Amino acid sequence: MAESQSRYGIIEELNNRKINVKESLANIERETDNKVYETEKKLEQLRQQVLLREGGYEREYLDWKRQTETKLKLMESDFQRAKDSILLELNEMKNKYRTDFKAWKEDYERNGKSMSEDLVRYKEVQGRKIQEKKEIISEIERSIADLKEVSKESTKDK
Repeated sequence: MAESQSRYGIIEELNNRKINVKESLANIERETDNKVYETEKKLEQLRQQVLLREGGYEREYLDWKRQTETKLKLMESDFQRAKDSILLELNEMKNKYRTDFKAWKEDYERNGKSMSEDLVRYKEVQGRKIQEKKEIISEIERSIADLKEVSKESTKDK
């Protein structure tokens, strides 16, 4: 009987092991199925994206090309306007730089002449003032001299 119990124990242990291995197998199969499902789902999404892109990549390129060509035309137009503006400015300056200098020179000379005339007038006025002050000083000196002489004569008479 011990032998039959031992066999039943071994069978039970083997059945438990079999159950554990079947659970492990079921887990592995479930993980494999999930991984396969997720990967196939991603592959299908990629295929869909490729199909979507196939329909629009030429249109995207043509849109980009049109926008870039438009930018280029605008840049060329802006450049041409700037170039024309500079050429016009050069031409205008070429035509007027001599007359501008002559006008400046005349104005400068006119201002110089005016300053010279003002200086002459100033010197004349100042000269008259100086002369007037010198005359006053001379008159005062004569008066002082006359007073001194009168004083000397009055001290001599005493």
